[in-house]
Amino acid sequence: MTEKKRRGEKLGEALGTGLARRFARDLLARFPFRNLFREGMKRFSRARQRSAALEKSPFSALSAAWNIRPGQEKNFIRMRRAEFFCGTGLCCFAALGFLRQALFESSPLPIRLFSSAACLSVFCAGLTLAACASWRIAVLREKRFIPFPDWLRRTLTGGKR
Repeated sequence: MTEKKRRGEKLGEALGTGLARRFARDLLARFPFRNLFREGMKRFSRARQRSAALEKSPFSALSAAWNIRPGQEKNFIRMRRAEFFCGTGLCCFAALGFLRQALFESSPLPIRLFSSAACLSVFCAGLTLAACASWRIAVLREKRFIPFPDWLRRTLTGGKR
């Protein structure tokens, strides 16, 4: 070991950075970063397989997968409609908050950026909630499974394929 490296280690021990480096190294060794992409791709392919299986199966299999008992479809649709309106309300709330801070507030730039990011995240959450609820309502009305990307494409293009 060179003298320079030995002095660096002594300084690191005196400042406590050696402990932090060891902690970070041990933490990274326990968390499998390399497998994240592989695991994500496995989950994606399993979801595609489940989606393909639900497309081919009867509507009762979908009802069982979504935990809908016979005769509860109307109640389920009513609850999804309430989810849709909650999501739409979140979107409106976030849009109004964004407009308020963009037009009427004279805060410093970091505060406006943070406020904009918060409004955008609330808007995205509301949009996701509304889209998923609307998709489930469409599936229940048609009494057959439609994959979400197909439903979204059909909805955004006005029914054209």
